[in-house]
Amino acid sequence: MDDVQNGFGAESGADAASVVSLVHACAKRTPGAPALRWLGEPLGKGEEVWSYRAMWGASCAAASKLRALVGPRLSKTVEVCVGDMPLKVGLMVTEGTALPLLELAILLNSWAIVPLDPEEPAARLRLVLEDAGPLAAILVDDAHKSAATELLAGLTTGVSAGFSDSRASGYAANDGLSTSCHRGNCAVQKQVASQLPLLVQPYELLPTEPGHAQEMDFEEPELRPSGASVSHVFYTSGSTGRPKGCVCTHANLAAYCLAKNAAHQVGLDSVVFVASAHTFDPSLGDFMATWASGGCVAMAPRRILGAALGACLRQLQATHLLTTPAHFATIEASSSSVTGPADLPQLQVVALGGELMSQQIVDTWASSHVRLLNTYGVTECTVYQ
Repeated sequence: MDDVQNGFGAESGADAASVVSLVHACAKRTPGAPALRWLGEPLGKGEEVWSYRAMWGASCAAASKLRALVGPRLSKTVEVCVGDMPLKVGLMVTEGTALPLLELAILLNSWAIVPLDPEEPAARLRLVLEDAGPLAAILVDDAHKSAATELLAGLTTGVSAGFSDSRASGYAANDGLSTSCHRGNCAVQKQVASQLPLLVQPYELLPTEPGHAQEMDFEEPELRPSGASVSHVFYTSGSTGRPKGCVCTHANLAAYCLAKNAAHQVGLDSVVFVASAHTFDPSLGDFMATWASGGCVAMAPRRILGAALGACLRQLQATHLLTTPAHFATIEASSSSVTGPADLPQLQVVALGGELMSQQIVDTWASSHVRLLNTYGVTECTVYQ
């Protein structure tokens, strides 16, 4: 696992600010404000809204339930890793309100998020698992449970699953450890490595609707992550060969969120539309930065984003968007009634990255009321890591 950790001046010690503390402060200050909106299908036919109280209560409850599920597999003395690489949890929840709620739950436990794409070729997923080392659990939505089950079956068969030897995956009867062990508590990693990760579905951790979460007590964080502790490990596309795990700490993530909110002018009245896939680190940045500002996260089913991005932005009254130029260009190419800046008067900031921005986008949007930002750069050299 590559240690790509650019702090950009952020504190890295135990007392450094964490996203958990920033989000908690906003939830406590404005518990009734909207924190999360999910657009139903078809467009305009229903919307799910979570308040900050509901969001915080649901994530805290999920964190507690997840600890209860994972805890019996570990001794009490090492339930939370004493080191900068904590327990790692795989995430195969690709969309929906469960995605950001569970990401926050993992961070609340001072554990590290490792997103896994069930649509990726099995060989690439195996490479990621080889590098990430043993996971305590994999959170998986119902649509992808079979893919996760097959992945775990491959971990038990060693060579037949495509691993180079019985130690490669980090899950082995002889307690073989992945290279990630050098970054954390080997006692924890060894205990996890001797067992396959638990498969946990969102319904086991979260309420089925926000109204149920609102009845929960407004809780203080049970665990306070150290700034030096790892918050997430996102993997590059592997275009140069092998996917590389980019390691980010809680201090790095908090510094990014604060800097992004200042640069993009995200605040209490902002509605930030999250268009990135859960394996693309700007998605986590959008979720946590928005909640650290007191703004509202807006989401829509991914299957409609390609053809109806503009309509989604208008329906949700989005003020901010971070996506790729290719995805953003679908607005102008769309057959819907939303094709340009004039159709999105509420949109304030559009940040484009991941690839070069076209001149057509610049010509159409840079002279409009929208503030157009270019955030293109290689993964290893950007603030996301």
